[in-house]
Amino acid sequence: MMKWTIACSFFAAALMPCGIHALEPGWKKIPADAEDYEESDLLTPDFATIKPLVPRDELLTNLRVQSPDKRVEFAFAGRFVKGMGKGIEARKLPLPLREGEKVVSRVPSEKKIKAEEGGDYILYDEQITVAGPDNAYTRHFKIVLSTGTLPGTSTMLWEFQVKDDKARAEYAPLYAKFKQGVSLGED
Repeated sequence: MMKWTIACSFFAAALMPCGIHALEPGWKKIPADAEDYEESDLLTPDFATIKPLVPRDELLTNLRVQSPDKRVEFAFAGRFVKGMGKGIEARKLPLPLREGEKVVSRVPSEKKIKAEEGGDYILYDEQITVAGPDNAYTRHFKIVLSTGTLPGTSTMLWEFQVKDDKARAEYAPLYAKFKQGVSLGED
């Protein structure tokens, strides 16, 4: 079965496989004892793995890391949709809100896709901004999922938590690499 990278899972339902990228020096393998890996199995250098906020289950890939200066956290939760309901709400992963946090914006987007096989489906994308208590931090979420039924179809929840706009600007390029570097593996 072909391995899909998360960064392209939005297009996985359309069966557009992603390429494998070269390993960058200093990046860590996930898990650490893996014998072989792709860039998709790597963790940002110098970041500490911390407890994920999304409830775990046996089908979920769930990862949360924190920068050495503790100004940002990157998180990912994702799974293949096999066994989940068919609608958007049934496939959304839960938003892991902490006590005192407030959703300040939600921007959903749907794109209807005419499929040659497996039936028509919707690609769903939602940007969510959450403010921490007393605006101590901001959490930027992105939900990406497909209502498709073909193998490899997935649902994902990305998060970029920042202390302030300066930290967001400073760490944005590294967060983009993190997003390219996480994989669900095989369906």
